[in-house]
Amino acid sequence: MSDPIRGKEAADANSSKISQIIENNCDDQYLVEVLSRIAQVPTDVPLGFTTLMEADDPKLVHYVQDVMKTELMQLGMKDLIDAPLNNLIVQLGSGESERSLIIQNYTPAQHHNLMDEPFSGKVASARKYGKDEPAVFGQGVSQNKAHQAVMLAVLKLLKSSGVQLKGKLFWAVNNEGRSSHECSDAILDSLEQQPEFGIIQIGTNLNITLGNRGRVDVDVQVHGKA
Repeated sequence: MSDPIRGKEAADANSSKISQIIENNCDDQYLVEVLSRIAQVPTDVPLGFTTLMEADDPKLVHYVQDVMKTELMQLGMKDLIDAPLNNLIVQLGSGESERSLIIQNYTPAQHHNLMDEPFSGKVASARKYGKDEPAVFGQGVSQNKAHQAVMLAVLKLLKSSGVQLKGKLFWAVNNEGRSSHECSDAILDSLEQQPEFGIIQIGTNLNITLGNRGRVDVDVQVHGKA
């Protein structure tokens, strides 16, 4: 029969060890710098009536193949999968255990398409927006690029700390911009091992939410002049 007190002590010790690894190896400067850089690369859905963006749109091909893949290779990530439809997957872990996780985030940016200087990538105070602290400004930052920068920082942390994952961790850059499942299907079909669990990184104020964010398209026709 297991001892619950000893089990809790072991869990606390492991949690403390993980926290120490993060504190010693998390590169905050890199996180801000890489977010500023990728914020300067357009991945926006163009204004107009065509709101569905193809996965092989030239913007997304450049972003994934020239920007994200280059960054991953510079971090020493060699186990990359070029999945169909311009999707990119990073694999980590030995697979000794049966535990596996896939984390995904999207590339198309549909929000804030009327903002000033959408691709400046500037770092400035967000005081006027209610947060008196430095922030990176750019279209798609809050929707997806912040999540991508975080994952790049996590991969850098794992590399610099020498942590060896016994399970499997997959990170997928997903180009879905048409509210279909084609890109996710292409990603999952490219994996030899199907993940036990999946997380999609979207803005939830750091809350873990079960389910799909969903989508509703409304076509409004206005007669006359604005």
